[in-house]
Amino acid sequence: QVTDSSGNRTGKFNIINVLPLEWYVEGVLPYEISSSWPKESLKAFAIVIRTYMLRGLNKRKSYGFDLYNTSTDQVYKGVDRVTDSIKEAVAATRGVVLSYNDSLCEVYYSDCFGNCSAAKNDVWGGTKVPYLWDV
Repeated sequence: QVTDSSGNRTGKFNIINVLPLEWYVEGVLPYEISSSWPKESLKAFAIVIRTYMLRGLNKRKSYGFDLYNTSTDQVYKGVDRVTDSIKEAVAATRGVVLSYNDSLCEVYYSDCFGNCSAAKNDVWGGTKVPYLWDV
């Protein structure tokens, strides 16, 4: 049962999909980029997806789940588009994440950025991180 910020029941409910991490990565990858992209691109993106997911654990804890399955977090739609190339990219990078000083990196990507980008701290504030440079 879903409750609003005051704790009142809304009459709605959330369906939460609990699954192994690597299955999740397979279910995101073909919805964020094309499975026809080069193998190394698929592998790099699998690593970013995995890192984002693990860093996002408990991100939406107050709602009873970790991440939205939309572009708010990562587009997850299950296995309908999972191809052999997706499975191979995920398997080849199994367990690999991006880290800096023993912490998971903040990773960002967009399926559409209009040929324009900006530094993380210019967009969301906060302090600069050494592994994300100004553009």
